[in-house]
Amino acid sequence: MAQNYMDISPMMSPSRREDILSKLLQKATDFYEETIGILSGIFKLTEFVNTRATEDMFYNYIVRVLTEESKCENASIFIVKDNKLFLKAASGPSLPSPNKDVVVSMGSGVAGTCATRGESILLDDVNRSELFEEWNSKVKIGSILCVPIKEGNSVIGVLNLSHPSINFFNEHHVRMFELLGLLVGQMLAIVRLYEALKKEFIDMEQVIQKQEISLKNITQQYKAVVDATEDYILLLDGMDIIFYNSTIAKIAGKPFPTTPKDLFDPESLDDIVTRINSMAEGQGESFEREVRIGSTPRIIARFFIKKLPSGKQTLIIMEDITMKKYLEQRSAQTEKLTSIGLLTSGIAHELNNKLTPILGFADLLDTSALNPIDQERVNIIINSASAAKKTLESLLTFSRNLPHEKRVLDVGEMIDKSVRLYSPLL
Repeated sequence: MAQNYMDISPMMSPSRREDILSKLLQKATDFYEETIGILSGIFKLTEFVNTRATEDMFYNYIVRVLTEESKCENASIFIVKDNKLFLKAASGPSLPSPNKDVVVSMGSGVAGTCATRGESILLDDVNRSELFEEWNSKVKIGSILCVPIKEGNSVIGVLNLSHPSINFFNEHHVRMFELLGLLVGQMLAIVRLYEALKKEFIDMEQVIQKQEISLKNITQQYKAVVDATEDYILLLDGMDIIFYNSTIAKIAGKPFPTTPKDLFDPESLDDIVTRINSMAEGQGESFEREVRIGSTPRIIARFFIKKLPSGKQTLIIMEDITMKKYLEQRSAQTEKLTSIGLLTSGIAHELNNKLTPILGFADLLDTSALNPIDQERVNIIINSASAAKKTLESLLTFSRNLPHEKRVLDVGEMIDKSVRLYSPLL
């Protein structure tokens, strides 16, 4: 029978009074020890949750703390799933090898009834209760306290505490462990939330890693393409060079350029900087100019400059069009020569037509009646006209772009003809 200070009477003998006071003092001591033990257990559980342990680790730690910090012999935890209770962890000297395959139906036994009602169940003597169902014959149980684990108003599990002695648990235990059940429910929600976030984080981290690998591959491919081009490519951040391709690296020399001043001649640099400063964000400009890049001779380059949307970075691409410009000039010169050739061909053809009757009528002249001087003059006319005709034929042959003809020439004869041709002019 429980005793309190009201049981003490002045009529009692000193020894009897001392005995009652001693028992009351022991009861108060046990109460405070149990309270301190539960508070210590709550503190340990809180610290354990902060370690971000897994849900299974949390279950095992709960029952271990309960058996260490309270005076109950055995502790187990059941969790509601699919309208059933599943044993998650058990601890105590009477449970050398707890069977975690235990499943209890809702409304069945002490744990099932506690979960269904959402209320604590205290059995002072399990042998006198119909709710008690033995699930491990090796466990000696005299009394049981089963409290619900709640998250808000929902029962998500039960804490099952037992002791070999009957009448071990009291109302004080009920209040303490009901509070603990509420705290465990909140802690379990945090643990589950952490595990869900951790899984999401791992999944997200894997996605990010895949994206990083993909981005790295694309970057390497892009860099390979950029390095393979013969164009000069560089990226400026303000007036600092933060990237340049291998084409620039080949001609820049060492030390490698860090600013445009290290790369361009002063005149070109002033023009480039002026254009960059006059650009708005996202604006681009294309132009051509002579420039000296690094240690190379001056070239003609087609520039494409664009100020990126950030406003601080500028992309510069330069294409060496020196050879292209040279070929364009050659092409224009060739076209000009072709036009001259066509014009010359037309003129030569017309002159040749005019020379034909001159030579024809000159051959018809009777030079026998002429004196020697006139005969010589007629011969000069014929020879000059013949030479002019051959010159025109040469021009026609050249303008028609006919294959070259190789033949043997009499140099002496050519000299004599030239002398006779130009002697009247001397």
